[in-house]
Amino acid sequence: MPRVRPTAVMFLVRHPFNALWAEFQRRKSGGHAAALGQMSPSVLAYDFPKFAKCMGCKWLYFVAVHVHLRSMGIRLKVLKYEDLQQRTAASLQGMLKFV
Repeated sequence: MPRVRPTAVMFLVRHPFNALWAEFQRRKSGGHAAALGQMSPSVLAYDFPKFAKCMGCKWLYFVAVHVHLRSMGIRLKVLKYEDLQQRTAASLQGMLKFV
């Protein structure tokens, strides 16, 4: 991302475990719609913890960047993915008010 100084940032965040599990499945299965049912439980038990540790650190860094933006006085709207799913209309209205 080019070095810009935004005046506002909208931050869409998903529960970390759900996000990590979805991304793990996508990478292992080759797509968003595929399932991991054919994969050996021992492979899952070995691969997922390593993947989660790596991606968890990246997730924390991403959050830290946005917290830093907020500390600089930049307007920040945090939108939870789960809220967008469960309360779509209210979430979209909140996004529009922010914009």
